[in-house]
Amino acid sequence: LRVNLLQLGYVEAGMGARLPLGVKEKVLKTIPMKRFARLDEVVNVIDFLANATYMTGDVLMFAGGLR
Repeated sequence: LRVNLLQLGYVEAGMGARLPLGVKEKVLKTIPMKRFARLDEVVNVIDFLANATYMTGDVLMFAGGLR
């Protein structure tokens, strides 16, 4: 049994896309990468997790350096 967690930061889709401009500008200042994740990047990391057969019990941070 493999159980892993993907801890996402802000993404350009969904709730991230609906943030008011002022809020988005404030949030971007706190992200070291200075941008939200693109949807294709999220898909790539999900694909990685699905294929990482030796990985279990781990939390994968995917938040552009945001802690």
